[in-house]
Amino acid sequence: MYKIISTIIILSIFTSCENEIRFDIKENTPKIVVNAMININFEENYIFVSKTGKDHTDSVDDATINIYVNDELREQLTQFIVPGKLDSIVYYNYHNPSDKKYKTCLRFNPGDKVKIEVFADNNKYHAWAEDIIPKPLDIDNIDTLSFAKDSATHIRLKTTFTDHPDEINFYRLAIVQKTTFQIKNTDEGSDTSSIVEEYEETIYIDTRQDRVLNNGKVSTDDDVVVQTENRYAVFDDKQLSPTYTMTTTFIRPDSYSYYFMKDVTVERVAVEFNVHLISITEMQYYYLKALNIIYDELYEEYFSMPVSFPSNVEGGVGFVGFSAGTYKTFNIPDIIPSEGEYGEHYPF
Repeated sequence: MYKIISTIIILSIFTSCENEIRFDIKENTPKIVVNAMININFEENYIFVSKTGKDHTDSVDDATINIYVNDELREQLTQFIVPGKLDSIVYYNYHNPSDKKYKTCLRFNPGDKVKIEVFADNNKYHAWAEDIIPKPLDIDNIDTLSFAKDSATHIRLKTTFTDHPDEINFYRLAIVQKTTFQIKNTDEGSDTSSIVEEYEETIYIDTRQDRVLNNGKVSTDDDVVVQTENRYAVFDDKQLSPTYTMTTTFIRPDSYSYYFMKDVTVERVAVEFNVHLISITEMQYYYLKALNIIYDELYEEYFSMPVSFPSNVEGGVGFVGFSAGTYKTFNIPDIIPSEGEYGEHYPF
């Protein structure tokens, strides 16, 4: 299991997911809204509760959440934490002012049947979602190659893995960049040691050159019909054989990419990449595929066909997903910023 660092800066499209179910409220009776992305590798997971309203969601202040594991009640949550911005490395950057956020530190295992049940408004509302924790898949090998393109340095990543045979599985590939800044300590009266600050972010990866990530076809600039970009890098195992090497690319950070806080001297920047192969549930697979459409550059809300979001919450609306992942790590050489390479903001 791996621990998630709490201080995270999010830029990439992977973390712009708002985990919001679109629905036509009209004059319908209000319904409880339950949203959660449960990753068994995280030490903490969060469940968000609200209810539908006329033109926006409304708060629910008295929810009771029961979490069952293999039909056994393992935890009851009644106290929400102060609403705020949640940055989840692998899944989403989520904030809705009307949501109440509940934290669970329960540990789950692959194969567990997990049910999340919510009561609210003196039991007037009752909603639940249930699914099986998927089995993680190990990464056999990763291989990298740097190359120049469009005045930037890119990294071609080849990720090799072997699918579980005789099963129907769903996956997601994600890359988390961990950046460590060594900052010169200039405070008067302090020692001369450097200050170290760390940030993690899920970065954008280009998936267009892999056939499995593109419905069996490699995308090119000459395509007459441009298919939706698989920005969330989700795929099933229908085209796996079962060992497969997946090809993706992303932009490598170089010294010119960094802008530092005013009057702060950054002496060294260390960059580490964690390549995550995440086993996800079928419902989560289709949910993220719908998000691919919503966040595609060619999607126009008022002109494109409506996008149907799956909801697995019975008695209400929303989405609850479960996942389990493994990862491998590689590094690039430390970056020594050139003199004068700083501005008024932190990187990204």
